[in-house]
Order: sequence, then C-alpha cells, then structure tokens
Amino acid sequence: MNLLIQNLIIIISLLGFPIGLIIAKFTKEELQAGKKWFLLIIVVCIMAIIISIIFMEGETLFFLISIFIFILLLSLASLISSRK
Repeated sequence: MNLLIQNLIIIISLLGFPIGLIIAKFTKEELQAGKKWFLLIIVVCIMAIIISIIFMEGETLFFLISIFIFILLLSLASLISSRK
C-alpha cells in the first residue's frame, strides 16, 4: 500500500469525530436514548482493535484498525454530545 493511500485512510479515520459531532447536532432527540449503545460500540471497538493487533498483520491490520478508529471516534463524539 503506498503512502498516499495510507495517509488518506488515516485522514478518513480521524474524520470520524467531526462527522459524529455533525450527526449529533442533527439528531439531538435520539442521543439520550442511544447513550448506552454508544458506550457499547466504543467498548466493542476497543476490543476489536486489541483482537486485530493480536491476530492480524500488515495491510489488513492497518485497514481494520482504521475502520474501528473511525467508528470509535464517531460514537465518542455522539456520546460526548449526549452528555451536554
């Protein structure tokens, strides 16, 4: 995988937090009801990252961790917004 694609994947993964804030802004009424689910998603993503580190290697590991980080940041932003 070349450097440009790796950087693009990292940028997309890190966009999970601002995208989560935007989604939370438009769905305020559903944030309170989904608070327990956001927490569950965060825990599952952390466990999936740890399992991926143990069992995967190379490009597959990088891609999986990027996906889990995106989902984790998306859920974290929604969880933070629901506490306001």
